Amino acid sequence: MSSIPTGSSSPVGPILLGATALGLYTFRQSFLTTFMDPVLMPLLRLLDPETSHDTVPDDPSLHVSLLGLSFENPIGIAAGFDKHADAMQGLLDMGFGFVEIGSVTPLPQDGNPKPRVFRLVEDRGVINRYGFNSQGHAKVRERLEKYKYWTLSTTTSKQYRRGPLGVNLGKNKTSDSPIEDYVRGVETLGPFGDYLVINISSPNTPGLRSLQVNSFIAQ
Repeated sequence: MSSIPTGSSSPVGPILLGATALGLYTFRQSFLTTFMDPVLMPLLRLLDPETSHDTVPDDPSLHVSLLGLSFENPIGIAAGFDKHADAMQGLLDMGFGFVEIGSVTPLPQDGNPKPRVFRLVEDRGVINRYGFNSQGHAKVRERLEKYKYWTLSTTTSKQYRRGPLGVNLGKNKTSDSPIEDYVRGVETLGPFGDYLVINISSPNTPGLRSLQVNSFIAQ
C-alpha cells in the first residue's frame, strides 16, 4: 500500500492547508448566514441594549497594559469629540478602550467664529477649525468630580468604569502665560485623569505650535 508523499517538495501539505482554510471559511460563512444572523442576533435584540452589549465578551487578545494602565482594547476616543466631559461613561459603555476629554482651557472661550466645521462629502469626512472652544476648568471639574469615584487609579467600591480617562489640556487664546495655563490645568484637572495630555499641536490656535521646543516643555 503506497503512502502519501510528505517530503518538502510534496504539494500535499499546502493543498491540505488550503483545504483546511477553505473549510473553516466556508463554515464561518455558513454559521453567519444560518445561525448568527437569523437566530442569535434576533435573540440578543430581545434583551435591552445594555444587557445584550454586556453579554458579548471582550477578546482577551485585545487587552493592552501601558504605563500602569489597563485597556480592554487599544481603540479609544481622542480629544476633540467629548470636549466638555459630557459623555465619558457613555463612550466607554459603547466599547471604546479609553476616552480622552478636552482640550480644556483655564477660562471659558468660544473658539473660532462659525462656520468652523465642514463636510468633505466626496471623502466621506469632516474637518474642523474649532480653535479650542471650551467651557473652562471650573465647569469641566464639576463633571469630573461627579465621575471621580470611577477613576482606575483609586481603589473604591464603585469601579464601574471600563477604561482609562485622559484629560487634554489647552491654553486660552488670549493668555499671556501659556506655562501658567498648563500648570493650572495639571493642578485643577490632573487628579481626575488617568493620564494627561499637553496640547501644543493644534493649528487653530495662533502661536500654539511655537511652544514645541525643549525649553518650554522642560519648564
